[in-house]
Amino acid sequence: MAFINDFIESKDMNSKHIARFKKFKDYIYTTLVFPVAFDVGVMFWIFYFINPDLVVSNEVHELVPEWFCHMLRTNIVIFAILEMSWTYRKYACYLCGLLGVTIFTLAYISWTLAVYVYTSEWVYPILEKFNWPQRIGFFGLNLFVPVTFFFIGDLLNNLLWKSKQKEDSLKLQKDKEQPPITDTTVRSTFSVTIYFILSSTNDFLQIINQLPKLTTAISKAMDIVFFPMVFTSAFFVTTMFWMVYFIDHTQILYKVVEELLDPTINHMLHSLVALVTFADLVLQPRKPMNLKLSVIMTNVFIIVYYVCFLVTGSLNGRYHYPIMNGKDVLTHAGIIIFMNIWWNLMHLGGYKFNELIYEVDEDNKKYVELKNL
Repeated sequence: MAFINDFIESKDMNSKHIARFKKFKDYIYTTLVFPVAFDVGVMFWIFYFINPDLVVSNEVHELVPEWFCHMLRTNIVIFAILEMSWTYRKYACYLCGLLGVTIFTLAYISWTLAVYVYTSEWVYPILEKFNWPQRIGFFGLNLFVPVTFFFIGDLLNNLLWKSKQKEDSLKLQKDKEQPPITDTTVRSTFSVTIYFILSSTNDFLQIINQLPKLTTAISKAMDIVFFPMVFTSAFFVTTMFWMVYFIDHTQILYKVVEELLDPTINHMLHSLVALVTFADLVLQPRKPMNLKLSVIMTNVFIIVYYVCFLVTGSLNGRYHYPIMNGKDVLTHAGIIIFMNIWWNLMHLGGYKFNELIYEVDEDNKKYVELKNL
């Protein structure tokens, strides 16, 4: 990607597509290359100096010389620093960056667990020495370290390229529409991500038949929050965002935000959340909880969100979404009432759909049991 970008720039080929390609290349470097390089280099050598057998098995020791280990785990750190010192990169918004780092790290952890499930062997010897709570803590550390290096990379980039940062700041100042954080999107993405982590952990523990009390507690917690928070938030964000976006995109996204968000990232934030949540519901119907309790939890969640939304908007002098700016109290009330109705419709629709597929799922289970008899 870097070679293609340099070649294109050398030919003075300027277009929107090239600008997007460069932005994507910078995104890959800042969210994956730099954090993962440092994660691999730092974590590997820390454990290696404590005890080489923790990260490299005896078989690998015999096959791989030490200089080759440096090629794999030291050079990547050196070249990541050199690359940053030679070329300026514009960091994406923290939400987009953290989303990329988190998804990549979770995918790697999932691969590690999948290898163990199918082979009964751990990729790294250190995992054999841990019990399951320690392994979960280790995986949590593996998620935390790349995120930390993402922020360190941003700080280092700012220190190395102060002049470029000033130019970017001046460009942003010309556009007075300084966007606050898109709160609903952040909340929905965060809730779905946390739910996905809990769900993956729970499923894996059930597969290996470990910590039954913990898996039961996690399952109950997930079932309780799924409809009031996860499902409702995801579908509210997707339907409301795209509804307003297609009517008038300037009412839902500030200009600066729209310039920062590629269409792919936009869909990741505002489309995938609903698709993933719906797939989760279809694959695993929930035992219906009390509808009144579910509605109460949903509306408590909504009220807390509205309070935060209005308070931060008042303090900043600008709301999270342009559609709320410059409106009188009655208009604000009307928008909030409409959002509240829509939110509850999303909740009720998901709840009723779950009831339907849960009954079908239970009937199928009974049929299979009778057939086996």
